[in-house]
Amino acid sequence: MDISYSQAMKNRLIIIGAGASGLAAAIAAARKGLQVDLIDRRKGVGGTVVHGLIHSLAGFFDLDGNLIDSSLALEFCQRMRGEKRKIGRYWVLNVDPNVYRLKIENWLEELPNIHIYLDTTIEGLELRNQSVVQIQKRGLHITDIVHCEAAQIIDATGNAELIKMAIPSLYQPAEKNSYGLVWRVVVLGKLNADLTSRIRMKTKLEALLPSSLQNRVSLWIDTGLTHNELFIKLNLSEPNDAQICIPIIENRLATLLGSDIELVHGDLCLRSGGRLKAHHQISSHIDSAFFQVAWPFEIWSGHKVELSLPETLPFRLSVNHLRVPGVKNFWATGKSAGIPEPYGSAARVVGCCWAMGEQMIETIVSSNAH
Repeated sequence: MDISYSQAMKNRLIIIGAGASGLAAAIAAARKGLQVDLIDRRKGVGGTVVHGLIHSLAGFFDLDGNLIDSSLALEFCQRMRGEKRKIGRYWVLNVDPNVYRLKIENWLEELPNIHIYLDTTIEGLELRNQSVVQIQKRGLHITDIVHCEAAQIIDATGNAELIKMAIPSLYQPAEKNSYGLVWRVVVLGKLNADLTSRIRMKTKLEALLPSSLQNRVSLWIDTGLTHNELFIKLNLSEPNDAQICIPIIENRLATLLGSDIELVHGDLCLRSGGRLKAHHQISSHIDSAFFQVAWPFEIWSGHKVELSLPETLPFRLSVNHLRVPGVKNFWATGKSAGIPEPYGSAARVVGCCWAMGEQMIETIVSSNAH
């Protein structure tokens, strides 16, 4: 192999998934001088935050509301200029999903060594000599073979799609998938009394759902970014139930709030799916590179979730959880990472994904230097 070609490959990163962790990895890598291919099956970047209309971003702050130690997460918060607020005991950052998308797009435009391929899927990976050596990707009008013997490959798909495709024995399916569907509701006319009583609205909406869905669906109504806005969040254990719930909820909202409203729902998004099989033990003594997690454990039971506080918050997790064992140039990050439960449930939130992606790149760059 030509030495110059080998060096170029060594300085190349291929990231599949343009959600929080994939974006963090792309930005951090580009700033280190790496050439980055950022691939996503959707038509735009931003992952669940943008396409699922998530406006309360968790995992950036400790219990006192202080930002945890991550330079990229700090810059993220400064760029977003969101409002910090409390949900129960925990702090989140309120950000308009549309603003998030625009700010991220502007950020990526500042980095010409990030090459973005949207509406593109991965159809195959070839492994040889303990390395991913080839990827087959399909875009709108072309199927392309990418040779990547010395490049680093990152599965940031959110449900370990590449792991499942390339090494099924390392894929850990979720015991039970959990899905989320979010409506953004803006009242344009006079403020209806129901808007000021989220509990009353929740009761009225839930009462209309078929009894057959009671054990598979739960509702939560959250304050919006302005005084006349709400976010209605539906948790489901079965994705097909979304098509039953959407017309029921939207018709009822029109009755409760009047016709002078703006109502839009995001994509049905997977909250908890498959991941890299955990292969590295949780330890309180971490000698290698680590990232910090500042969110409680999320214990999902189908459509319902309970929060459980770890012994310490934030806590540390090793970057070794992100390495795909037995493959030299393969990583899994974000919701795809191989972090044992319940730790993985806390690490899936946006703030942690940004810290995780950044620290993974620090490790890759450090390894390339030796």
